[in-house]
Amino acid sequence: MGDVVDPFQQMASRVVARNQRELTACALVAAGSLVAVGLGALPLLPGVLLALGTVPVAAVLLWVAPPATDRPPRDEMLRQARLLEWVPLWYLAPLVPGVVALLVIAGRNGGFRAGLVGVVFAAVFAAVAWLNRRGAAYLRALAEQAPIEA
Repeated sequence: MGDVVDPFQQMASRVVARNQRELTACALVAAGSLVAVGLGALPLLPGVLLALGTVPVAAVLLWVAPPATDRPPRDEMLRQARLLEWVPLWYLAPLVPGVVALLVIAGRNGGFRAGLVGVVFAAVFAAVAWLNRRGAAYLRALAEQAPIEA
């Protein structure tokens, strides 16, 4: 027979893996933006704003998002669900100034393409928000089945 998997431990493992992936993405966006500025492929203002936008995201991932093992499983699942529900604020919003600056500069140089890029960014941001809302709903449903106390 297979081992019984504790849903809380499974969630905690997934959260740790997610945080590692997202921190890697933050580092890539920050470094990539600054390298692109250095190479002249990205204007200074959007590049710096995109790089700086990763700082609050990384801060949340490092200090707020790690699973808390000292809480009852149900409480921690609900806390993680709230973090996912607030992704538009703590994850996407810090990147918006860099994206807007990029679109404004690109719009001055080639209107239609900038509009198309804007639509793509909006679609990606909307998809990220939707997927995280979906994940939050899953965690809330899982929390309903978890014991209230550890």
